[in-house]
Amino acid sequence: MEEDNYSGELGEVTYRPFSVMSILAFVFSCIAMVSLLHYSFVPIAFCAAIFALFAVVRTETQSEKPTGASLGYFALFLGTALAAGTLTHKRLEDQRLFSLARQYAEQWLTLVQKGEVYLPFALTAELMYRPDFSVDLKQFYREPKNLKVVTLDAYKVLEPEMSMRLAGSNARCIWEANETRMVRRSRDEMFIMRYRLEWDAPPAMIGELIPGKVIVPAKGDVWSVNVMMRRIDALPPLGPQWIFQSINCIEPKFDRKLPEVDLLD
Repeated sequence: MEEDNYSGELGEVTYRPFSVMSILAFVFSCIAMVSLLHYSFVPIAFCAAIFALFAVVRTETQSEKPTGASLGYFALFLGTALAAGTLTHKRLEDQRLFSLARQYAEQWLTLVQKGEVYLPFALTAELMYRPDFSVDLKQFYREPKNLKVVTLDAYKVLEPEMSMRLAGSNARCIWEANETRMVRRSRDEMFIMRYRLEWDAPPAMIGELIPGKVIVPAKGDVWSVNVMMRRIDALPPLGPQWIFQSINCIEPKFDRKLPEVDLLD
């Protein structure tokens, strides 16, 4: 039996080292996917992208690419995409929610300008504490059991609502800017918008109603106000609800104490 002979030279076997930074950057960028859950985790995505950038730069400066170097490039792409995508989503979400906040705020302001008292007051309460709007709200608020404290009388004399009710169409409320989206706690946010009130004529008889206790707007005056809308992302069956929180005068500045709204079933 003839035996085959094999001869030849064996080349040197070289092993490339692992790119530890690229692997860590990949793991870090995977963790950064939590930013998809809430925009408050965006800093994690930014840190992952920066760490991946360092890993890529280190890889590029080496004469021979280490094993796993491609993970660094992928981590850089993933971290950057997560950060940019989450910020873009937040911006679009802010625009959508501010649009809703402005819509509901202006509906409320229109009710006030029409001279309504009871409906705007009811809309300052949370959905589960609001009365049935099919009932006579004036009669509803006459019953002591529906108020923990006497707040309706205090609300009637609050500014700028009282002047707006008296001025009617002679007061124009014009949106100027969206100010702040503020998280109070989980599922509870505040949206603050700036409006200006332009008075085409002074409110009739306002000085006779409460002499010396209010600032009487004159014709041509312009007031700057902040309108605050509250959004509660309540669980089913209630779901998301919008509450008119407050309207505060910035210029002219005067004290405003909101009534305590605590409606009972």
